[in-house]
Amino acid sequence: MGAHEQEIPPQSTWGGISFYTHQDSNLPEGWLYRLLLTFSVFRAILYPVYVTTGSSGSFRNKGNRLGQKLATSVERVFGLAFDIQKHPLRLSGFAPAPVDLGSGKPMFGEARLEGFAALLRLGFARHLTIVGGDEGRYRGEEPVINRAAAIRAMLIADCKIDPNLVTSIPSASNTGGNFTIIKREFEASGFAPDEVMVVTSHYHVPRAVQMMAKEGLVLPVISAEALVLLEGVITKEGLVNRYFGGGPLAERLGEEIQGIADLLRGTYIPRTDSAPVC
Repeated sequence: MGAHEQEIPPQSTWGGISFYTHQDSNLPEGWLYRLLLTFSVFRAILYPVYVTTGSSGSFRNKGNRLGQKLATSVERVFGLAFDIQKHPLRLSGFAPAPVDLGSGKPMFGEARLEGFAALLRLGFARHLTIVGGDEGRYRGEEPVINRAAAIRAMLIADCKIDPNLVTSIPSASNTGGNFTIIKREFEASGFAPDEVMVVTSHYHVPRAVQMMAKEGLVLPVISAEALVLLEGVITKEGLVNRYFGGGPLAERLGEEIQGIADLLRGTYIPRTDSAPVC
């Protein structure tokens, strides 16, 4: 375990299947417990199929390993953590929380998690560092559940990412606190600004840029959803309807995110150019 690594809460195993065993997790007992355990076993068997196939059943794009060429790649990506919750049916013991604890609004953490996994599978970055604070849903519990550490566990156990490719660093539980740590890590890394990127949800990018500027730091920030599109895990239409709820604004967001993916791939073609009006 590295100097910055957060300890993951303990898990127990049964037949190679791991599930969360925190003493306060209130897992069901009796027949319902056995039912949950059965689902966990089936999930452990079927999840490797899920991570290698898209929703249509076709083989998932493995990025550069299958010949996909990217116009942009970096040495290191800093991923901004999202709210998480315990989930006994996932191998990691965790899942993205459906809503933000502070606002009670949808979080869309699954899309960010998929983007983190995609950037590593694509070879977009050599290393991903998740930065985030402790999860407020479980304040006062022992051991402490850190969001960044839990997301790393999800990437490794649920998304089958090589543990050597992803680390986690604890920070304060807000965007400003994330960037305080990112600035420290970036300045110590020796990398040039064009060798590092920050990845977060598309809706979060504008505020993240502003918070980063307050720290005196200027790094590229891109949306996780663009990396999901780039990998081919989901289509633009699927992104619009599944994550953004459909409608004109969702369609506009889909177009912009597709443009980012095309820029990263090096295939972007402007569609609004026209001759000047004299």
